[in-house]
Amino acid sequence: MNKKIFCISAILILILLLSGCTGEKPTLPEMPTDEELIRGVIDDVLSALSAKEFDRAKTYCVKDSSAYSSVVDLENYIKKKSNSCINITLNFSADISKIDIDGDNAQANGYLTNIITCDKKVDDDSRNVTFSLQKVSGSWKVREGSLGVK
Repeated sequence: MNKKIFCISAILILILLLSGCTGEKPTLPEMPTDEELIRGVIDDVLSALSAKEFDRAKTYCVKDSSAYSSVVDLENYIKKKSNSCINITLNFSADISKIDIDGDNAQANGYLTNIITCDKKVDDDSRNVTFSLQKVSGSWKVREGSLGVK
């Protein structure tokens, strides 16, 4: 009798364990689209600028491009301003409304928030902007677009 109850219990436990297996293939994580990657690199470069991490910001730009030069110019501007300001705050962000991709090149249009505060004096150079991007070794980088002071 005990042997019969044990066998029935073992079979029921086995059925319960196997019923949890659906047999479906596991889902793979979705790869981000080029549009998502482009938005991400623009957010990353502007976040680095806001944090005054100019070397990090340059890594998101095509080397020796106008965007790269724009980061260098902003860095020099901030260094010069730091002689007359106690507290310098940078606030950069972008609201990208349209992205056009053509192979390894792209254009991103939107509104750039560009606010530099020197002590309590606010310089707001926010405006509509177009960023040109290029895919370099599989990663999107900013090639053109004013990233700092005009």
